[in-house]
Amino acid sequence: MSKTLILILLSVNLFSLVLADGPYNVDLIYESDGLRNGPYYSGATLYYPIDAPEPFASIVIVPGWGMPESTIQDWGPFFASWGIVAMTIGTNNPNYDWPEERAEALLDAIETIKQEDGRINSPVYGKIDLNSFAVSGWSMGGGGAQLAAVMEPTLKAVIALCPWLDNWVLGPDDLNHSVPILIFSGENDVNAPPYLHADIHYNYTPAATDKLLFEVENGDHYVANGPDGGSGYIGDRAHEWLKKYLLDDFSNCELLLEVPPTASQYLTNIECESVIQGDLNGDGVIDILDIIILVNMILNDEYNSIADLNEDGELNILDLVIMVNLVLYGDAGACIDIDGNVYETVQIGDQLWMAENLKVTHFNDGSEITHIINSDDWGNYNEGQYGVYDNDPSNADIYGNLYNWYAVDDDRGVCPEGFHAPSDEEFMELEIFLGMSESEANSTGNRGTNEGSKLADNADLWISGNLENNAEFGMSGFNGLPAGHRLYDNGYYSSMGNFVSYWSSTEHSSNYAWNRELEYHASVVYRFYATKQFGFSIRCLGD
Repeated sequence: MSKTLILILLSVNLFSLVLADGPYNVDLIYESDGLRNGPYYSGATLYYPIDAPEPFASIVIVPGWGMPESTIQDWGPFFASWGIVAMTIGTNNPNYDWPEERAEALLDAIETIKQEDGRINSPVYGKIDLNSFAVSGWSMGGGGAQLAAVMEPTLKAVIALCPWLDNWVLGPDDLNHSVPILIFSGENDVNAPPYLHADIHYNYTPAATDKLLFEVENGDHYVANGPDGGSGYIGDRAHEWLKKYLLDDFSNCELLLEVPPTASQYLTNIECESVIQGDLNGDGVIDILDIIILVNMILNDEYNSIADLNEDGELNILDLVIMVNLVLYGDAGACIDIDGNVYETVQIGDQLWMAENLKVTHFNDGSEITHIINSDDWGNYNEGQYGVYDNDPSNADIYGNLYNWYAVDDDRGVCPEGFHAPSDEEFMELEIFLGMSESEANSTGNRGTNEGSKLADNADLWISGNLENNAEFGMSGFNGLPAGHRLYDNGYYSSMGNFVSYWSSTEHSSNYAWNRELEYHASVVYRFYATKQFGFSIRCLGD
């Protein structure tokens, strides 16, 4: 092989890798790396995900008449980026191989993937799901994918890209299979006009077989050669099709029923059943049986998105904690953080607030929030940190933890699922509902009349003063307690019993963020901005 040709192939594959848009990194191998050279196809590239849940389901894609592997190669890294092994192949005789030969090429390529599972030096050694394969192809390759489903009924899914079969001799018996098929076509395709090809494919596929036809408005014969076709809806629907039928993940099935804005025709016979996240045995409830199933899935290193309750791409003890709490407390309005802490909530106007301060020690992706015990280390880094007042766990039980603002601002999230750190404006909405005027709410310093007293509660914990002596003390149910704070400059704890400070998510400037304070000597609410290294309480608000 010439150096020029090698450079061209590398350029094509590097460009294709750029098009991958799923959550996983992608790598690839060629036949020169040990990949089997199958007798029914010519040339292949195997794309595989890195750090995705195993075992991997797989798909093979073949090009159309007279066309090389590179014409459908963008699909390889796309599918791999979503956790699926994808193999693109060429044909032995591009100008002479008909759909029947392309069907044989697809099935031969599946044999290659199976052998990769047993090849010790393969990057997917022991990682292939030997029962989960799909096929796809463009033009005559799409027709070949249909025929492959007839030849091999154990396939899990078919994706036909502007398919072509000889419509002069094609009959319903030729497409009599039960493999779910997604058909893409272009409204203005002159090579395989939809009314002579894709529409017939859809109509001849048995009514009992799940099928979907997506015709792209103004699309040509090349509209489905990559995931970007139809303004990206081609890739979106292809991903969701494999998610449902190849990966047995029905969580987004309803998306397949939505007609894309770029469709000139959209037909399907599929039906979607409602899926309860965590209901692993499909009996409509989350109970101890689902916990047992989840434990076994974790022990066997299996993955199912319905079991991934914190949606971090893996199954582990964090998902088990959430499921146990769902069984114990239910999910109606439940406020449960990643550590399994369950919080009381209160509806105040149109807002659903936590009625307790946050005490979580992990971000929502499971990574730890830095716990600073030594006062000398507090505030030295612009990272999310927390402390427990006087390093006494009993204080965390009552008052929650004290966090710097960087924990609030971290993209990994600290509030329980369905909740978030309130903005400055959302605090104003709360205050206005409790009686503060809009002009006062927008001012700084002490504002309002007795809104602070309404937000506070548990007089036994507060130092006696105007806050607790107000007649409407505690009436809102917000349950504000005097948690004190941690000083930004020396890391000392201060003022428990005197006041509580709550972070908002709103930044004032590069060094300051807006906050709220309730103080024992005043019935009002104090609004100002504080240095981001202060340790304040966090009170989360429902989305």
